[in-house]
Amino acid sequence: MTARREWTRNTAGLLARATSKAMNARRRAELAIEELVVEQRPVSFSAVAQCAGVSKTYLYNDAALRKRIEGLREQRHLRSAHQRQIRIQTDASLKVVIAAKERQLALLRARVNQLERELAVARGQLYAGMAAFGTPIA
Repeated sequence: MTARREWTRNTAGLLARATSKAMNARRRAELAIEELVVEQRPVSFSAVAQCAGVSKTYLYNDAALRKRIEGLREQRHLRSAHQRQIRIQTDASLKVVIAAKERQLALLRARVNQLERELAVARGQLYAGMAAFGTPIA
């Protein structure tokens, strides 16, 4: 009978390939996140997975990537809420400016009416004075 030969398995190549693949996937995910941030697109697990060509499960299972995506997603929600608040403040400040302009316009119209009445009185006095001297009125 032949003696059974024990083979030592060479798993170093498999391990190296798996490590390389994992590093490549992580690098692609990080680049995808950066690309989404630079392009000011929403950062979500679906968007990163699609852009990087990795699964959403991979992103959820990697604690560092998961924390980063959740942080950026929360940051975007806070930023959009802040922008809504600014827009509301802007609308309110525009209403205040419009009200102030309307008050100013009303004061100016009242002043114009007063000046027109004074002008009519002055013209009447001028015509009366001209008529007293016998100057023909044109």
